Amino acid sequence: MMDRRFAALLAAVTLLALTDAINGTLMMVNRAHFAGGLHATLDEAAWLNILYFAAKLAAFVIAAAVARRFGEAAVLRWSGVLLVASTAAASLPLDLAMLGACRFVQGATAALMLATAQALLFRDAPPRWVPLSQAVFALATVMAPTTLAPLAQGWVTDHGSWRLVFLAGVPFGLAGIGLALLVLPREATDQRIDVGSTALPHALDPIGIALLTVASIATVFVLQEGNRHDWLHSPRIVQAGLLAGAALVLAAWRQRRCDSPRWLQARLFRDPHFAFGFCVSFVAGFALFGSAFLLPAFALNVLWLSPTHAGDLLVSSAATASLGLLLGGALAQYTRVAPFKLIPLGIVLFMLAMGMLSYATAYSGLPDMTPPLLIRGFGLGLMFVSLTLVTLGGLPAALACQGAALFNFGRQFGGLIGIAFLQTYLHHRHGAARAALVQTLPVGMDAPLATGSMETPLRQALSHADPAVAIAATLEPLLERQAGALAFNAGFLSLALLFVVAIPVLLAIKVALGRYASHDAGLTAAH
Repeated sequence: MMDRRFAALLAAVTLLALTDAINGTLMMVNRAHFAGGLHATLDEAAWLNILYFAAKLAAFVIAAAVARRFGEAAVLRWSGVLLVASTAAASLPLDLAMLGACRFVQGATAALMLATAQALLFRDAPPRWVPLSQAVFALATVMAPTTLAPLAQGWVTDHGSWRLVFLAGVPFGLAGIGLALLVLPREATDQRIDVGSTALPHALDPIGIALLTVASIATVFVLQEGNRHDWLHSPRIVQAGLLAGAALVLAAWRQRRCDSPRWLQARLFRDPHFAFGFCVSFVAGFALFGSAFLLPAFALNVLWLSPTHAGDLLVSSAATASLGLLLGGALAQYTRVAPFKLIPLGIVLFMLAMGMLSYATAYSGLPDMTPPLLIRGFGLGLMFVSLTLVTLGGLPAALACQGAALFNFGRQFGGLIGIAFLQTYLHHRHGAARAALVQTLPVGMDAPLATGSMETPLRQALSHADPAVAIAATLEPLLERQAGALAFNAGFLSLALLFVVAIPVLLAIKVALGRYASHDAGLTAAH
């Protein structure tokens, strides 16, 4: 039987992670509702996500240093309290600036909470319960953000105020904090000093952290708004990219020159399993969050579903995602199946699901979409729990927090890259598909449709005497829908082919890491 204290700890961190899962998928299915409710443009409302993700990425980088300074248990307690407080505050009638501040706090505290929580689970779990405990934790970090959270947000948007989305996560957070306060010990301070540093425990280098935050905000802005501003053709995107590079270089320079605790320890990457898993986490995040972006966008823009029904479409894979996670954990715990053997199976199932979705049409229904969604959920479940165990399972306790933080960083950053790529790819494919469809129309109808000048199709159809123009006007929404379907087909196929490109690269990295580890071991033995 699992120890009661550890079971309570597992429940506490899973509930807190579920709160972040709801916050992290904000505006996945209700972006326009948020912008309208705030009386803001879509570009202004986008800053709510930019600040959240930027704070989260920066906090992942410094999470280990913060945990060494204050202790993992203390960081988990206070980050949980601040996460729930900022989530509850965001439900109040705040202006855009204050809501952005709440989102920034949500992102930073969520990263600290996730890193310390996963480290504590690896450190405190009885060895035989490590796989299943990580599978249960992944229910909140992998399954919930891509299945249950969009459903809850869509339902709240359609049936109530969008501000209730934030309140949806508060009860889970409060329950998690209550359990955490009961089971987390008061830590001593003897583990706070950074190994190899003569700095005082309180020297966390606020200037370096500020530079890292600036770099993170600029980077996320480029990824989130690059397609909107046409990437390098926009001076704003170029300036943000240069700012990100300069701030990151200065932050790295301060880390090398200043006598302060190091955010990252090089010895972590000497573990070949972690180094390889860290590289794979970017690809896995690309697949996870990229598919989670495509599915609701397809449901809203092509199938013309409401936010509630778009969430219903995703929730069908929740059961199989949970099954994949728990089955992967159980196989690792109760059998001799090595976790890394399940990763290829998860990849194949994900590729199969994306390939099936690439045949979806504008008139696909639930019977057409459910089988590939079920396969996708099961494949992702197997892949992520196995990848987590392979990457973090062999790390010493002193490096568990930093390892967990960087693994989550890779998954999150890979997801942002995936969404940015898919946004741009869909934009280009939509234009190409529209141009190809217009060419199939009879002469006389193609001119107004090719220029995209049909602003209000029904009004144009009724006001024009030319029958060809009137017919073309009525075809406009159908043409847009079909062009969108073709673009999303290409997007799903690109995710299926992602691993065709990534696997050879990852295998080459695996071989190189193995040779480096053998060479390093030989040098160590020689000395």
